[in-house]
Amino acid sequence: MFQNMEVMNIPHEWIGRNLMIDAKRNKCKKRWLLSISIALFFVCCGLFLKINGDFESPAQVEKVKRYGKGELRIIEGIPFLKLSGSYYEMGEQYGVLLKDKLQKIYHEVLPYKAIILSKQADDIYSKLERLTSDKFIYQLEGMSAGSGLLYNDLLLALYFGVLERGGCSSILAKIRDENDILRIVHGRNFDYGKGMGKYPVVVEYQPDGEWKHIAIGTIASAGIAEGMNEKGITISGNLAPGDLKNNTVQNASPDIFFREILSSASSLKEVDALMKGYASDVGNTFTIGSGTETDGIIYDMNYDNVKKNYFHKQNCLFATNGYVHKDLNPEKDDLRYQIIRGYADDGKISTVDGMIEVLSDPGTSFGVNNPSTIHAIVFDPQQKTIYMAFNTKFAAWSQWLKYDWGKGSVSVYKKADEDKLQNTSRVELTGVHISGAYWNGHLPIRGGGPKSKQPFFWVSIKEWLKEKNAEQLNEFRERAAKEMILKAEDLPDIKATVTKGMIAMENFHGFMFEINEEDVPKMVPNTPYTIHFENTSAVYKWINEEGITLTKPEDK
Repeated sequence: MFQNMEVMNIPHEWIGRNLMIDAKRNKCKKRWLLSISIALFFVCCGLFLKINGDFESPAQVEKVKRYGKGELRIIEGIPFLKLSGSYYEMGEQYGVLLKDKLQKIYHEVLPYKAIILSKQADDIYSKLERLTSDKFIYQLEGMSAGSGLLYNDLLLALYFGVLERGGCSSILAKIRDENDILRIVHGRNFDYGKGMGKYPVVVEYQPDGEWKHIAIGTIASAGIAEGMNEKGITISGNLAPGDLKNNTVQNASPDIFFREILSSASSLKEVDALMKGYASDVGNTFTIGSGTETDGIIYDMNYDNVKKNYFHKQNCLFATNGYVHKDLNPEKDDLRYQIIRGYADDGKISTVDGMIEVLSDPGTSFGVNNPSTIHAIVFDPQQKTIYMAFNTKFAAWSQWLKYDWGKGSVSVYKKADEDKLQNTSRVELTGVHISGAYWNGHLPIRGGGPKSKQPFFWVSIKEWLKEKNAEQLNEFRERAAKEMILKAEDLPDIKATVTKGMIAMENFHGFMFEINEEDVPKMVPNTPYTIHFENTSAVYKWINEEGITLTKPEDK
């Protein structure tokens, strides 16, 4: 390649000077090209992220307010509290900083207070006070002094989760990060109605002489829905089969027992020591994770019958609203449980994003993310990070915040799926297909359903709008025909009218009907009656499935 090059006699100093100039030019050129390349890279990354998903951005802090050693920040509309000192001081800080919201929620839940008290003995307040440890009594006194709310109402709020039941999903998963380091993450969907989805709160408690801990819950409750402490212990609770025994509370509420654990336990061994002797007033599962030990355990709290569930070389351990131990729940027929099992078996819960994905799954009828999901949370204790989403329903489709607890910073991790959330308001039941008819007490659910000697029966339907809650049944009932006719060959027709009774379980949705009083004596036991409707609406229709009959059992 050099054969045609002309050899020239050039002075050495000229060559050196020009080589230096060329080197500088090439260096500038390289810097310019590098700058352009970097700029193009970030533009392309930005376009990629915009097209293919969400990217982190700073969260908007709308308000900062302080009282004593307490601080309130409203971040993306969610109150974040930092409280420290004695329990009374922390309560007073809570009450003063959230006074307006405390007053608002009090007036909204007042009707539920009346319902609860109507089922309890007159000495309910003194009984709850005896069950509650002194430090939480001090916090309630401080909250009352700071907010102006009645102490008794704040005490009752601590036991709301025992007296008014809800649902939930809790998942522990062992994952590996990009450096192949094993860690544990704790996912949790809190399913609860009663309007509580409008009042989430994130509280950092720093009690004198105890472990600092994060409590996520509902404004006005000194308790906790789910939480994590500075030693990497994470906790959440789910309701399981079992009602309040003798209609009265016997033990401290899990909502405050969890705070006892977070304020004093730094290992699963210490958690287990605290669990000894604790009995549940209703069925529960307690899901506990430990970031420092990369391990976890689920306690089945079947009253004082406690079963422990471990990972057993699996990467996931989880609970919904059934017990986990095979002795208490051999069937595992809960739909949400099966959804989570599918993700676990497919190895999809291997990252934080994978955990968020399963928490966002609405299923086909009643999924992990459902109309009563008001909190969706992922604890990453080794990273001291919490991912959280809040809404009045389908919270996991709402905006996800990333709370770096170590740095005290909050960012927007994932944007809300506005299309899905809007669809939850637009859809409605129109035609419903009747899939079964059952006399009172003979439903295909555990225990057969409510029992009485009244002439009631139930019809189940196939349809269920996963975008809405049980209100969809009420909406349909008010718009569709109210009367049904039961027919049997050579027998008089029997008329029945839809009542306000409804069932909205995961695997059974339906309506209660009552036989018209004048037709009760006409109905022949052990005789199958076919179901007929004369639909009065062209839109909202009962649709008979062929072969569906109702049989009244023989009176005993």
